[in-house]
Amino acid sequence: MIIIEESKVLSLPYLFESLDHLQRFKKSNLWKPAVDRIDSLGAVILDKEWTWKVYDPRGLISTRPISTPKDMEGLKLRIWESKTAIETWRGFGANTIVVPRPEFYLAFKQGVVEGGPETIGVAVDQKSVEVGKFWTRTDEYNQINNIMVHKKKYDSLTSEQKGILQKAAENAGKVFAETTQRNYSEKKKRATEEFGVKILEPPLGPWRERGAATIARLVKDNYVQEDFINKIRALK
Repeated sequence: MIIIEESKVLSLPYLFESLDHLQRFKKSNLWKPAVDRIDSLGAVILDKEWTWKVYDPRGLISTRPISTPKDMEGLKLRIWESKTAIETWRGFGANTIVVPRPEFYLAFKQGVVEGGPETIGVAVDQKSVEVGKFWTRTDEYNQINNIMVHKKKYDSLTSEQKGILQKAAENAGKVFAETTQRNYSEKKKRATEEFGVKILEPPLGPWRERGAATIARLVKDNYVQEDFINKIRALK
């Protein structure tokens, strides 16, 4: 069940051209209904500037080298329970298999799956690099986190206290962004030097073509609305 309807677009393949594009969306009136819905559910988003950018890019850990979607054909890929994620990676050519995150390592180790989408930071931290010796940077979507607080508690604060919380969340977001950027370079180095992982950063043209076809298919299926997609793409 999707509680925030607008959230379906966040991980559509290559819809957002950059973290800055995603940030503009989350600060725009297009995302405001989602913020209002979160508020109605009893939470308040603190960082109004959406500064918690994740610079550890999206990618794929696998047991064989993947440079193009054609290389993905038949690959047994661990995926989570998300229509967007499933359709994205099926569109790239993978044989998607839903496996809960806690069970991924064992499934990977036993050959139930041959890889899974995750950042190199996660691949190192979750030990996926012990099994998969190839990591491909795909950048299929961008991520920005945020901090939420209980609405009743927030509403009990003074205007000054609210301002302090919001400023602290914004400042922390900048530190978080810098940390994820540093984390990417450090974890990439660990993956190659300690675990023998080969890092692949292929041209993304073929991946973007498959991503556009996936979005078109999801529009045709009425999973997402074409008008909303076009408005997002037009954001400046």
